[in-house]
Amino acid sequence: MPQAVTAHIQAVRPWAKADDSFDVKLHYPTHTATLKSGTLVKIPGPTYQIHGTKGSFIKYGLDVQEETLETGAIPNTPNWGMEPEAIWGTLKAEVEGIEMCSVIKSENGDYRDYFINLRDAIWGKAEIAVTAEEGANVMKIIELAIQSDKEKRTIDVPQ
Repeated sequence: MPQAVTAHIQAVRPWAKADDSFDVKLHYPTHTATLKSGTLVKIPGPTYQIHGTKGSFIKYGLDVQEETLETGAIPNTPNWGMEPEAIWGTLKAEVEGIEMCSVIKSENGDYRDYFINLRDAIWGKAEIAVTAEEGANVMKIIELAIQSDKEKRTIDVPQ
């Protein structure tokens, strides 16, 4: 859990009935994680940007499963959820003084795995992958982000 949350949330489209843009900062002791989304983006930026002291990882593109389902495909092949190479991630780093740059193949996505895990956990055959506490923590962060936006201030996360 972060130590604090700062958020700006808004509906930028005049006709929007719900918020359609957000910028949320999660403050940790050693770093800040930024989560952003907006509907009026004509040139999408990276989906993920992770920067450290010795390197960066950047990935573009969205999970391909929804788009694939919309074409009528059924998730029943080994290639299900496989992303095209054009949206795989790029890792650029320095390791022991040597600069390296690598393309990192995305793992295949499969929404069904969540529900398979839930079923197996209910049947006592597996540990639950996403715990109730983790789900509650996500809801807590969302509530604190909404509070931060309304109060126009950073909100400490109760520990």
